[in-house]
Amino acid sequence: MSGFIVEGNNRLKGEIRVSGNKNEALPLIAAALLCDKPVTFENIPDIGDVQTMLRIARHCGAKVSELKDRQCTIEAKKISTSILPLELSSRIRGSLLFASALLVRTGRAEIPQPGGDKIGRRKIDTHFLVFKALGAKLQVQRIFSGNSIGQTTYVLEAKGGLHGAKIYLGEASVTATENAIIAAVGEASPR
Repeated sequence: MSGFIVEGNNRLKGEIRVSGNKNEALPLIAAALLCDKPVTFENIPDIGDVQTMLRIARHCGAKVSELKDRQCTIEAKKISTSILPLELSSRIRGSLLFASALLVRTGRAEIPQPGGDKIGRRKIDTHFLVFKALGAKLQVQRIFSGNSIGQTTYVLEAKGGLHGAKIYLGEASVTATENAIIAAVGEASPR
């Protein structure tokens, strides 16, 4: 087993650059779709999940600069689609975070079953509880392939817009909480 040996009586000096965190970056990228003005992020980690979220934002119509030197600008003046791409969404669980911004901006979000790490059963019911409480309607579309379900898509609609609500989450879910906050901020923002 390897380890570190720390010897005292020596002065520490030097610099390190602390990298941004994926779990902070993903909801911020989705929330940027609420804005029709440019939003610039700094210290964004250049990793696969972040690149996938940026590609989804582009797919939805946002102008997204190249992630360079941990910096990226997103401008979502127009949202061209409320349908997330299956190929990208199936790679990352964070794709669910786009539902709130799309509901605010277009009144609709069509989200394929999100992907991500296979670390056991990970329900997404809490997200839908949040959206229903805020006034969205949910329709589940399942495509059958032979005797099994091939693909599930969740269609959320809020034709009259979202509205404020008191929400109690029966399950601790960081991502569902982030979705609730993004939706609530968007609902409260003047358009």
